[in-house]
Amino acid sequence: MFCSQCCSNLNLNANFCSNCGTQVGASDSSCQRKPAPSLSTSFTAFKKSNEAERQSKFQPKAKRGKFTCSWKSKAPPKDVAINIGLKRFKNDVFKTIHGSSLPVRVPINAGVAEIKQRATLKHANYNKTFESSLEYVLLYPDNSIVEHIPGTTESFNLEQYKNELSKK
Repeated sequence: MFCSQCCSNLNLNANFCSNCGTQVGASDSSCQRKPAPSLSTSFTAFKKSNEAERQSKFQPKAKRGKFTCSWKSKAPPKDVAINIGLKRFKNDVFKTIHGSSLPVRVPINAGVAEIKQRATLKHANYNKTFESSLEYVLLYPDNSIVEHIPGTTESFNLEQYKNELSKK
């Protein structure tokens, strides 16, 4: 005999279902178990039936507003972040001080003096061993001093330098 609510097996002398607690009545034998899937069903038929069930429950997400990327917008950003690290002159060679690179926010059209001033201030605030009384210079990755945009006689400007880098 089976429970009419949960279809679990019942003892013959039971007054209540041991699984759900429903009172056993005379009509409880009407519940039938779901048939087990037959082994003759092929995997592809099983897969198709599951896929059809999944697709019937699928609901697409609501359309969102149009997304605009900041780097694709026509207005240039007011400030940009550039990483500025420290190098030490040792044994006639510039050696990079590992872990000394800090991001510095500067205007896109900043020149050498403004970049150097903001970088010095940032390193002085975040590095206790930094000596702000010394004179520092900005260097390109090839250790040449930043005065002009490479390959030209124009004075350094961050925006023009960025444009020159993107042309190559």
